[in-house]
Amino acid sequence: MQEPDRAQLPGKYIGSKLQHWLWQGMVDVMAALKFFHSPEDPGLGLGLLIAAHFDLKPANVLVDDDGNLIVTDFGQARIEQLRSSGGTYLSAQVGDLNYQPPPLGPPVRELAAGSGSVDESSWSRAYDVWSMACIVTEVIEYITNGGPDGFKSFRESRRTEHDSSIAFWKASPEGGYELRQSVRRTLERFRSHNDRYLNTVTDLLEVMFSIQPAERPPLSGCLAVILSDVRIDDWPFLDNEEISISDPGTIPQLRNMLVPTFRPESKKRSLKRVDDVANCLYQAYTV
Repeated sequence: MQEPDRAQLPGKYIGSKLQHWLWQGMVDVMAALKFFHSPEDPGLGLGLLIAAHFDLKPANVLVDDDGNLIVTDFGQARIEQLRSSGGTYLSAQVGDLNYQPPPLGPPVRELAAGSGSVDESSWSRAYDVWSMACIVTEVIEYITNGGPDGFKSFRESRRTEHDSSIAFWKASPEGGYELRQSVRRTLERFRSHNDRYLNTVTDLLEVMFSIQPAERPPLSGCLAVILSDVRIDDWPFLDNEEISISDPGTIPQLRNMLVPTFRPESKKRSLKRVDDVANCLYQAYTV
């Protein structure tokens, strides 16, 4: 696995398996999407706005040499005025079926490879909440279960369970939709680590995976849960000019000390697809 050149252990989530640069990156991604879902009117008199990405998937996240994750590819995104009726549905052509929530209409029985996205024209911001749950589950599986090998096994278990796709849901024999058993087993495995913070995140994932869109919490609520009961360090990452002289949790002014460095001004910040960094966790694929 090729790690980012300057990724560092965050000074948060101490004692949890999620004290990892990739998890900190996912928290930052969720914070950015929370802001995007309810953007502020930039002085244009448009009133309240709502927005959604509609194509969140690992291949649309980039990582730089410092381990920062950047959401990209807003080609399917929509931003509209909040209607006076309070409706929050947006008309959109949505993205990758594997990270798409169950459709709003009657059950779709065929999820074969290459079938594209489910034919829906109206979605809510809860679409992105489901997609984020998919990505977060894959990230945690990568962190806690052997990196690329664990991730590959998780993906294959979804593929073999139903219709050769790697989506996280399937049509239920009783009608409607349900979360795949392979996903449920993975969530249960997260609980087996006896990690209080990871258990809190797993509880949240189960709600984010609600089949009914109205039952999924907004991203602001998701972020509030993820940031709850976490030891906070005002400077969770060391800057490039700093070295650590004591353990995380020490007063940051004492922990972070400047050291001289030479950084050519001409050096550009490098961006890579996350699959280049994680070797298979994030990859662009069509199934």
